[in-house]
Amino acid sequence: MRDASDFTEEYIQQNTSGTLVSYHPNGNVAYKGAVVDGEEDGEILYLTPNNDIIKKYTIKNGEESGPGEVNTFYSNGQLKTHTETYNGLKSGLYVRFYEDSQIAERGYYSQEDFDGNGLESFKKGIWRNYEYHSNGNLAEEVTYVNQLKSGKYQKLDEHGRILEAGKYLAGEMHGVWQLYDEEQERTLYAKYDNGEFLGAASNLFNTIKVKNTCYETIYVLIFIDDDWQIKGWVSIPPNSTRKVLETKADTFYFYAKSNTYNWGGSVERLFQDEEYGFSKMSLEKEFYKGYTQVSKLQ
Repeated sequence: MRDASDFTEEYIQQNTSGTLVSYHPNGNVAYKGAVVDGEEDGEILYLTPNNDIIKKYTIKNGEESGPGEVNTFYSNGQLKTHTETYNGLKSGLYVRFYEDSQIAERGYYSQEDFDGNGLESFKKGIWRNYEYHSNGNLAEEVTYVNQLKSGKYQKLDEHGRILEAGKYLAGEMHGVWQLYDEEQERTLYAKYDNGEFLGAASNLFNTIKVKNTCYETIYVLIFIDDDWQIKGWVSIPPNSTRKVLETKADTFYFYAKSNTYNWGGSVERLFQDEEYGFSKMSLEKEFYKGYTQVSKLQ
């Protein structure tokens, strides 16, 4: 049995005009296309025996024109790749699947003339790649932006436990990452700045404590950038230390007072209809230590 391409070539050589249709052995359409004077002209369609599109495009003046699509399949009929095209080049959505139908890769192509020799297809914007364990659970997810790792990344074991999770920025680890130490069987949290390792600890949160070494009770107000709600008043008796806040933030704002003195700064905020001056304090150098002791108030 000849395939559709053989039949098409023979038909076109006859310089015939009209609609050419060829069929699979099961009777379903294998090829359907418009022919004018022996040349393809108009919409062209290739189909599988199950009526799935293999290739769809339009011929105009002897060249592919406008939107189209190309699909490939596994031997079991499951879709392997789906590619959108424009004027015969990749352009638009691209998806690659595993044989069990789970997504392996997904993103978008665009076209550009890089060197003056005509348009070329290239991967543009956000792309995601996926790998799976033999039990079907996700093993790894990688996000790319303009072909560089950028955005969400995660790696998991076959039971779904996170081994690595964080974000890339232009190909470098950046921000807070969750890492699993298999030897110690514990989860660690590390911080990176454009690939530079800053520190790590077993606690994701930084505990802020205030130690009062003066003879009066002090009262503390505190807030962080991503939550403008002020926490307070937190009272701390003389010669004692008290936990005030746990946070992932790199900076916080702090104000304290006693009956005879106050500790503050230039960042003004209202609390209970009164204005207070807060000091901005950084946790960068203290990141992921057991706790950050703000100050000894005395």
